[in-house]
Order: sequence, then C-alpha cells, then structure tokens
Amino acid sequence: MPAVGLRVQLTELTPTTHLITFIGDLGAASTHVIRQALADHIGPGRQLLVDLSRADRVERTASALPGQCVVITGGRQLPGSVSTASTIDEARAILAAQGHPLPVVEDSERTTSELDIRTLRNRALIADALDIIQQRYDQPTAEDAFALLGQASQRHNVPVRILAAAVLRVPAPKGTTWFPGRLKAPQPPLSFPAGPAAARTVRNVLRSLLTVVMRATDANSGDAQSVAPLDDGLVLESQQGMPDELVRDFSWIALADSTPCTRAYRDRAHVDADITTTETISEEAREALLSHGIRRMYSTPLLALSGRCLGVISTHHADTAGLHDGVVQVVDRLATETGRWLDWHRKTVVFDALERLHQLATAE
Repeated sequence: MPAVGLRVQLTELTPTTHLITFIGDLGAASTHVIRQALADHIGPGRQLLVDLSRADRVERTASALPGQCVVITGGRQLPGSVSTASTIDEARAILAAQGHPLPVVEDSERTTSELDIRTLRNRALIADALDIIQQRYDQPTAEDAFALLGQASQRHNVPVRILAAAVLRVPAPKGTTWFPGRLKAPQPPLSFPAGPAAARTVRNVLRSLLTVVMRATDANSGDAQSVAPLDDGLVLESQQGMPDELVRDFSWIALADSTPCTRAYRDRAHVDADITTTETISEEAREALLSHGIRRMYSTPLLALSGRCLGVISTHHADTAGLHDGVVQVVDRLATETGRWLDWHRKTVVFDALERLHQLATAE
C-alpha cells in the first residue's frame, strides 16, 4: 500500500547527480536491498544524494551507505562517517563546496520515478548467490556464475530468483551429488485445471488457482501470492481485476505489515476481513483498499503438511456480506491442494535444479 513497508524514489537532479528518496519503513528492507538501490546510481563522475527525512528506522542504512554520498536526515543523527545535511539546501551547499554545484530546479520540473522494490530484492538476492557460486566452483566472473545459474533455471523451469534463494539457504554439497540418496515424491494431484503436470510452474499453478477461487467466491478482484524466497515478504504472482496502483503496492508486502494476507500467513488460518471495521489492518492499507472499492477481503494460507505457509490466496469484494460456509470449504480444499503442491515443487523441482547446477559446475 502507498505508505506501508518501503518505497524508493529516484530523482534526476542533473545527468550526473541523482537523488534517492526512501519513504516508509527501512526496517522492512534488508541491508542488501538498500545497498543495491544505492549502488545502481553511484560511481566515477557521479554524485548521489540520499534523502532519509521521510523514512523510519534510518539506522538501518548505516552499513549500506557509500561514503561518497550526501545524506539528508531531516535533522536526525545517523551513525557512520558519511556527509549529512538536515535539508536538501544544505546538501546542495555541500556539493557546491566539493565543486559540484546544482542548478535550482522546481519540483514540478524534476524527473522522478519509483524504483521497484521487488526487482531490487531479486537483484540483491541473485548477486549474493552469484558470489557463493563463484567462490564454491572457482568461477572467473559473475557472468560465468550466472551462466550456470541460468542453465539450471531454464532446464527445470525454476525462476532464477527462486534458484538463487535455494543456493543461499540449502547447505553446500559435500560430494559429487548435492543430494545423495534423495527419494522423490510423486507430484500431488490438483483438482482444478493447471495445465500439463510436466509443465507446471509456481506462477501458472497460482494463476489457475486464483481463477477457480474467484469464480467460486464471485469476487470482484483477487490476488495470489507466494512467500518471498527468504521468507521476509509475500510476492504477487498473479492478480485479476486489480488497478495498476494496487498491483504496484501488492507486488511485495513485508510480513510485518498489517494486512489480511500477512495475517493469514502469520495465523496459518483463513482471514475474513471487513475492511471498513477491522482493527487488524493499518490505516494506510485500509485507505488504499477502500479507495478502490474493496470493502471485504478473504485471505487463505497455502499450507504444507508440516504447517509451513508457502503462499496466500485472497479475493476482494465490493460488499461486506460474508461467504457461505460451503464456499469457504471449497476455497480451503483448493488451498490445501495447492499448499501441498507448492511444498512438493520446493522439495523436488527446485532441488532437481540445484543438482543440475552442481553437475554443470563440476563437469570435467
């Protein structure tokens, strides 16, 4: 939602001077994500201003800030050795003293764009995985490491971000095979159309699930989310009927946010939320949903047999009337099937892709 979690804006002050503005909760982002956003816009011949005056928990940035930037703090203290200023005018004076004067440009004339938090997270995650692959397999460059990751990803139709996360999370192989003696479980059945079993992906299965659930609940719009690779958020995999603004805001939601879908994740239970009255939702989220005519949400977790939540399916409704018990039971059954399938995919297809990566990297 607009003020939930974290937003990052990029403003081009001059062709070589950029302003990055963090808005919201910096605690909702890993240091790697913050560092990625900054690294993209700093380098030889460039100047970078970082505005933290509209951010919460700014101490989160201390280890990620490059020394050559100027940080606008809004008067707050910031640990570290970077140059700080209370306002953009003070930051402008610092740059001028360094020989980089900035022309005065009205806000309406500046070019400002929103950086995609989900993309930043994925890139940071992949970069960390490439570092491991380079070191583990003695690869000359990050490009060589990415070639290995890409081949394994394509061979098993596993997104690079998912495979990269597995490289980070799964203990390193100790022999010629990554998972010696591994027994593969059969693919769990799905009672809804999801394409040929051999070609199913997480996104396609969640897209198919959403179509069936929206039809069963007569929903106005809806979304299907997977749990982010490092278990720190919910990632939008599919949506129907959602306006562009909500699609942007739902693309990645921190698990600590107060929304029906994050509550379903935390409680491991179905959440029926009347947006007009519920107290378990932030005011920012309530305003965003109501502004788009969403007055009720039904969020159902997608659980593995172990109880681990691997995703959430949510439907959005214009009225506040509840779902019939029979409809809720149908949604719960479909969610149960999908949760078991997601768990199988994680333990089978993703592990197959890791094994392929290991074989490619160790081939003579």
